[in-house]
Amino acid sequence: MKYILMICLICVIMLVAQGVCKQYKDRYLLFESLSEFFRQMRLNLGFQKQKIKEILNQTNLKKTNKDIYTAYLQYLEEGTNLDLSFVHILDDAEEEYIAKMLHSLGKHDTAGEIKQLEAYDMYLKDKITKTLNEKEKYCPLITKLSFLFAIGLAILFI
Repeated sequence: MKYILMICLICVIMLVAQGVCKQYKDRYLLFESLSEFFRQMRLNLGFQKQKIKEILNQTNLKKTNKDIYTAYLQYLEEGTNLDLSFVHILDDAEEEYIAKMLHSLGKHDTAGEIKQLEAYDMYLKDKITKTLNEKEKYCPLITKLSFLFAIGLAILFI
C-alpha cells in the first residue's frame, strides 16, 4: 500500500509539472497562430468582414485562440470593446499590443496596411522565437526537476 501511494505521489507531481509546461507550449502556439492569421490577412488586403470571418472559421484553433478571434469578430460586428484580459498566458503589454494590432486592421490604405502587417509580422516572429526558446529550455528542465523531486520525496517517505 505504501508503494502504491508513493507511485501516486510521483504521478501527481509529474502532472503538475506537465501543467506548468503546458503554459509555455500554449504561449508558443498562440503566437504561432496569430502569425498565421496575420499572414492570411496580408493575402486579403481588402479586409472585408466576410473574408475575415472565412479566415477565422477555416483555421483549426485551440480554445484561447478561438476566444481571441471571437472577441475580434464581436468587435467588428457589434463595435464592442476588444478586451483580451481573459487570456491568462499573456502579460499586460502583450495583451495591449495584440489588441492594438487587431484594432488597426483595415484603417489605412493598401501601402500603409502592408507596412503595418510587416511590422506586426516582425513582432510576432520575435515572440515566436522567444517562446520557442523558453519552451525548449524550461519544459525539459521542469519535467526532470519535478521527477527528481518526486523520487526524492518518495525515498524520504519510505
